[in-house]
Amino acid sequence: MPDSNQEASAGTKQNQVTQAVDQQIQGFEQQLQQKSNSELKEVATKLETVERNMLLQKIDSELQTIKETVVKPGDGAAATAGAAATVVNQKSNT
Repeated sequence: MPDSNQEASAGTKQNQVTQAVDQQIQGFEQQLQQKSNSELKEVATKLETVERNMLLQKIDSELQTIKETVVKPGDGAAATAGAAATVVNQKSNT
């Protein structure tokens, strides 16, 4: 028959094992959270890069449209320039 000292010793060992397991679980949770945060940051950076590139392409496209429709002094294409300005304004509103 086990005596009370053996039971107490077994209970202490069980508590130590439980604490060790809890600490490992907490460590794993922290590692997982850090990994998740770093992955989210990486995805956000990639999305920002894509968004910036798309915006630059849109700006380049609109600048090209403006360059193509600029009225040169003495040019008789004032009506065409007015129509082009309207198109540029409509594009920038979308």
